[in-house]
Amino acid sequence: MNSSRKRVEMSMNTKSSVEPAESYLDVLDENLMRETFGLAHQDYLDGHFVSNSQVVDYIKGELGWK
Repeated sequence: MNSSRKRVEMSMNTKSSVEPAESYLDVLDENLMRETFGLAHQDYLDGHFVSNSQVVDYIKGELGWK
């Protein structure tokens, strides 16, 4: 696992209590968000994604609606 992905995963496990909800932007690290976007974009380019319709079909199946 590369260091950027590991750092993103570690940051996601950090608990934060921020009030009000709009102030969450103040606690986000811009570099971390850029790295996160870069990883997500690369996953997309590599074909590692699930379409919205596939997600909907999965949820319907899990809920017994299909």
